[in-house]
Amino acid sequence: SLNPSTEKDSLYHRYKIRNVNVLSGYDPMNEDNEELFQNPDTVNYQGMNIVYGKNKFLRKSVIRRSNYLKPGRSYSEFLYTYSYNRFNSIGAVKQTQINLKPVPPSASDTARFVDVDITIAPANTHWFQVGLEGTNSAGDFGIAPNAGYRHQNLFNGGEVLSLKLKGAYEFMSSEHGESLSDRSYYSYGGDAGLIFPQILFPWLGRKLQVSAPTTTFGIGLNNQKRPQYQRRFFNATLNYKWSSNMYKLNHSLDFMDINYISMPWASDEFKHDFLEDNPLLAATYQDQLIARTAYSISYTNKGPYSRQRTNDTYTIRGSIDVGGWLPRLVTSLGAKDRNANGVYEFVSVPFTEYVKLDFGFSNTKIIDRRNTIAYRIDLGVIQPYGNSEIMPFEKRYFAGGANNVRGWSTRTLGPGGYKRSASNKIEYVNQVGDINLISSLEFRYKATSLFELASFVDAGNVWTIKNYENQPLGQFDISDFYKELAVAYGVGIRMDLSFLLLRLDFGMKAYDPSRDESVRFIMFKPNLGRDFAWHFAIGYPF
Repeated sequence: SLNPSTEKDSLYHRYKIRNVNVLSGYDPMNEDNEELFQNPDTVNYQGMNIVYGKNKFLRKSVIRRSNYLKPGRSYSEFLYTYSYNRFNSIGAVKQTQINLKPVPPSASDTARFVDVDITIAPANTHWFQVGLEGTNSAGDFGIAPNAGYRHQNLFNGGEVLSLKLKGAYEFMSSEHGESLSDRSYYSYGGDAGLIFPQILFPWLGRKLQVSAPTTTFGIGLNNQKRPQYQRRFFNATLNYKWSSNMYKLNHSLDFMDINYISMPWASDEFKHDFLEDNPLLAATYQDQLIARTAYSISYTNKGPYSRQRTNDTYTIRGSIDVGGWLPRLVTSLGAKDRNANGVYEFVSVPFTEYVKLDFGFSNTKIIDRRNTIAYRIDLGVIQPYGNSEIMPFEKRYFAGGANNVRGWSTRTLGPGGYKRSASNKIEYVNQVGDINLISSLEFRYKATSLFELASFVDAGNVWTIKNYENQPLGQFDISDFYKELAVAYGVGIRMDLSFLLLRLDFGMKAYDPSRDESVRFIMFKPNLGRDFAWHFAIGYPF
């Protein structure tokens, strides 16, 4: 129904849309409008009258896809809101105004009509950003400059082109009289992305009736130089995203994600001290190709356009990630090439093969206007096969951190009952796994409109599928894995800025599976220096 202030009896009548007029590229606050629209061009496209100025802002097809108030349709508040949000979701759009004008009925009219006037104001097309960050790694200070450029309407269809250059330099302390240049660490690289607000796929894209579709092409290069080694990274991606079922279902398809990692140089000292006796680390630093396809889906019972009022909101998430199928397909067609270790190669590079499955469930219950309780559970498993005995470090699960078991710092828990060695500088490589189980329960109290207090309990860990020599006690065993579920508890404070939520959580270990079984329960006798962690983050942990 229409706004009751528009017409006295508008709430009691059903209206049909008669004329739709779109003024594209007109900003009421712009002093150049008189020049831009001195000789306007009016185009009738699928029943809509679209008026353009000199800037030809937004193609006709983009306006059609974004507008759901079409001639001949019955007017509804949902179509109004949906169209308004679709236009404003385009980065090139600064503001959208939709005005409704009821048509005075004549004696012969049996239906009531409304005219729709849409004004689309353009945002700044070009966007620049320059930044400089300070870093501190184990006492070594550094700087990380970056520069970015964004074009928000590349082909007059809301396409976004983004370019970013980034670098880093770390002033590493010298040892044994070495010069600063011998101890320096630096990296440099860049990323480029192009986002289309539609599904671009042969014979399929135009037929799909989905919401908020995007197609993203991305490419990135990065070079990393340390005193011990040099590494190069290349990645290329093609991603599709869309929504359905009134935005309750959200989909993401990484149709192809290619990552190539090479290490053209490594010092003899690094090879001898770190790689020779640690197959996990050696697998991480070898040249490798990861070509993957992944699909993820999430469902929430309360979408942004849902009219259902509920204090009980839940979300279900699932994903499947398959790596190595394309190189395997090529090699199976006859282009087989094995290296000295008997591993198949694609373009002279070993490729990784695996299957990864993830599932998650989270639920938030509003008790009253101040009190909320939330809980979640996340499950995941990754299985290497074929060409891979060990998964790359970047693909494996880790435990501990701001969104995990918060009594531990990031990557310091697990796998299983693994005991961390304080003297081992590369312990983070061993503290990852192939199976993931994390659960949390959190109580939130709204103290003021700005501040929220929380108390929480987290439990979980990661495990390995195989019994790796460098990860003792890390293998998953169905009969006693529950004995290796780490437990943490704590409190937090959050600052809700409406557009951003800042979070500070303090976690304490309650049950530590890395200790001997007789002394794992440490809830009432913690060591504040060793059994405590604090985390600063943005947004809720789940």
